[in-house]
Amino acid sequence: MLGWVAAKATIESSKATKPFSDWGGWEPGDPDAARLFLDDVDAKTGLQAMLDRRRITIRGIAQTRYEELGNALRQGVGAGQSLGQLASVIRERLGVGNGWAETVARTETRFAVTAASLDSYAESGIEQVEWATAGDPGDECSDFAAMGAVPAGAGAFDGLDGPPAHPNCLCVILPVVT
Repeated sequence: MLGWVAAKATIESSKATKPFSDWGGWEPGDPDAARLFLDDVDAKTGLQAMLDRRRITIRGIAQTRYEELGNALRQGVGAGQSLGQLASVIRERLGVGNGWAETVARTETRFAVTAASLDSYAESGIEQVEWATAGDPGDECSDFAAMGAVPAGAGAFDGLDGPPAHPNCLCVILPVVT
């Protein structure tokens, strides 16, 4: 919520081309991000499609289990589950270790949140974004942050639209308002 208030103030003070989306009634859960996990082969959505766009293969999971993992992520993100709760569901459904489940929960929800953020920025007329590092960023994330403002959703970060750049990435994408 704090991020939303700060972004709203920044966008409104800049006279953005469109008004900022009103999230005043926000509650835990992100239905827009959750929808990205739905499996719809024709529309190129779902977990497998998101991974394909990033040229990522999750090792240790059979192809037939992607849909099950995508459903677990969709339900958890939509319900506002914490990463720990989501990791627990992944661990139970797929029979994997806790560390792997936590990494998948953190990384894949970060990707969906980035995509949903870009959609919100587009609705507000935001044309540029920047990579903001968090935690102890590695060289790749630091390099992306050093790029400064780039076109929103254009794959300007070495083919990525935004975080995550690696498993467990904590970085975020921020709107650039001039």
